[in-house]
Order: sequence, then structure tokens, then C-alpha cells
Amino acid sequence: MKKVLSQKYNFGNINVKKLVGYDIINYKVTADSKNYILKTYPDKKEKIDFANAENEVLVHLQKEENICYPSPVPNSRNELLTPFLDVESKKQARLLTFLEGTFLVDALHSTELFKSFGKFLAELD
Repeated sequence: MKKVLSQKYNFGNINVKKLVGYDIINYKVTADSKNYILKTYPDKKEKIDFANAENEVLVHLQKEENICYPSPVPNSRNELLTPFLDVESKKQARLLTFLEGTFLVDALHSTELFKSFGKFLAELD
């Protein structure tokens, strides 16, 4: 992944940590003293369509005030999806800004947390 980040995003001083994921592979990336999330997808139409839709939603949400969302980060060719060859197959990657905090799965689940999460989801609409 360091090679992809260096060549496609012109990053230096790169540290990559694989995160727990489901059907896509996620990495926490630190590059040039900034944190990011790198998401990698199989190069399949339905996965790429989904990633493109997520990017469109995140770009639209950047217009919201007082709420923080991750932002898609374009590669050096100003593209939001980056094709690359993995050891086994073709893949696509997308890079997002990293929001500091605790992942929901890792947080202490409480009534207050779920109320806050529900309010966030309601305001998202």
C-alpha cells in the first residue's frame, strides 16, 4: 500500500495500519503528518458504483455546517478512485480524511451513545 500511496498520491513518510473490515479492506494511513483512511475494493462494477456513490454523498455533505464528515481525497490525477494492481488482482482505492475519535464498534455502548447516534442519523436526512 505504501507504493500506491507514494506513486498515486505523492505521499512521503508513510505509515500504514490494516483495520478490521468486512467486504473491503481498510487501512489507517499516516503520511506527511496527516491521518487518512484508505479503502480498497475489488475492481468489480457493483463495488465501484457503491464507492462512487459514497464519494458523491460525502462531497455533498461537505456543504453541511457544524457537522464533520470525512472528505474524499483526490489522487495526483485529481481522481477520487485510484486503480492499482494488487498481488492477486486489479483493485480500486479511495482515500478519505480521518476523523479523530473512537469507532462505533469500539465505543462503550450506552443509551446516551445510541441516542446521540440516532440524533446524528436523523439530522443527516
